[in-house]
Amino acid sequence: LRSLPGKIATAHTADDNAETLLMHLIRGTGLKGLGGIVPVRENIIRPMLTVTRQEVLAFLAKENISYVTDSSNETDEFLRNRIRHHVMPLLKQENPSLSQNLSATALRLRQDEDYLSRAATGITDVETLKKMHPAFRNRALEQFVKNSGVREPEEAHIAMAEALVFSEKPSARASFPGGVTVARRYD
Repeated sequence: LRSLPGKIATAHTADDNAETLLMHLIRGTGLKGLGGIVPVRENIIRPMLTVTRQEVLAFLAKENISYVTDSSNETDEFLRNRIRHHVMPLLKQENPSLSQNLSATALRLRQDEDYLSRAATGITDVETLKKMHPAFRNRALEQFVKNSGVREPEEAHIAMAEALVFSEKPSARASFPGGVTVARRYD
């Protein structure tokens, strides 16, 4: 899809966003994962993230518009489907507005992540990194590792970079995926 010209709109809803947030929470994540589905990424836009699946279905029924359901959504083979079929209905018994609430929470967390990431941009000085709050330091190191050529840094990669920052040795190096070497030379 990304290779097509123009914008591509998907039909992801608040329910999909809530399911994504729960999936990330189950697997383990940080603010970025708890931010759920990103509304805009490159040429992919998701204009329906604030609308529930039920609202979409009601609109389609009212307007007599047919739609297609992916048959893989009917099985419990995938984690998302198990969450959709079993976990979400249980949680919605406690709070019928669950999807909207989780989607709104995801938006707030995306905003928090964006702010923290922007505040940590471009910091590579060792002494400054040592003094930073871990929330900023982790983001600064993640950005540094990405800018060094590691496409999708994982927690272990950020921990390796942090170990270089706090190394007792004035010069140290570590090997990262993709043949990337990150080195520290004094500060």
